[in-house]
Amino acid sequence: MPKLRETRRSGAEARTVILSSVGSALCKNVDMDRCIPPAPESYNGTAEYGISKAMNLFHCRELQRRCATDGISCCAVHPGVIHTGLTREGNADSTALYDSILFKWMHKDVPQGAATQVYCTLSDQVSGEIERGTCFWYNCGPQTAVGVAAPGVRDDLCGKVWVISESLVEKFR
Repeated sequence: MPKLRETRRSGAEARTVILSSVGSALCKNVDMDRCIPPAPESYNGTAEYGISKAMNLFHCRELQRRCATDGISCCAVHPGVIHTGLTREGNADSTALYDSILFKWMHKDVPQGAATQVYCTLSDQVSGEIERGTCFWYNCGPQTAVGVAAPGVRDDLCGKVWVISESLVEKFR
């Protein structure tokens, strides 16, 4: 954060872009005491993916709240469904789901998937979109976040995710 603040003070724009996913909607409820870290005996790759993407969205929203007075913008993006091998360790059901007609419309190659990150990094439209309350982008445009991480659903978890993240990285400072 110090470098971002320094960059902003010099007059340049400063933004963070965090990779999330519409997969955050897979996360229906969050018990922070049970999910970080997940218990090995209850680990489910698809569920943990949804939780991790919801956590990324909570983190983005809290970072935006903390950095707004510094003029630093924060964006969470969904790149689309990119064939990266993510489901290779998952179960057959999740692989079938991602390959199904339900998700085909979101399938993208790597350059197409990167487009929204580039948009959020470089577009002069993003600051205004954030001012209007956007926290999530897909297909190079603002989207309404859905699920547990959407604004107004579990706003209390934004700060909790921040505190937990800080404690997890403390030993590396």
